[in-house]
Amino acid sequence: MERGAIRDKMGASILCDFTGLKYGKITPTDLDGFVDFGNKIFVLIECKGGKARMPYGQRLALERLIDNSKVKSLLIVAKWKKLSKGFIDVANCEVTQIRFAKKWHKIPKTTVRKIVDRFVEKYAPEYNH
Repeated sequence: MERGAIRDKMGASILCDFTGLKYGKITPTDLDGFVDFGNKIFVLIECKGGKARMPYGQRLALERLIDNSKVKSLLIVAKWKKLSKGFIDVANCEVTQIRFAKKWHKIPKTTVRKIVDRFVEKYAPEYNH
């Protein structure tokens, strides 16, 4: 099986219910992807479908995580338009914005893969293939 591919399609379709983990107005959030390049750089990925926007609490939590990391970190927010074989092809999702160096940046039309490749090339070139 190819690395990165969904190994357990049944398990991937199981949803998590966080209602039992509510603390006042605070509840857990999720993240669609995280890559640790040897503790040198981190890349976090959040995908939204169609016109969906990131909820305020999720945005705040991910901003804090990225901004307070001791490792150079990048948060990518992307949108998906259609499923490929029933799944989201994250590498080819269109990037809508990134969080880097404690600032949000709008990005000209590009893919998650291209943004990750550029980040790796600049900050961890030993991981380029």
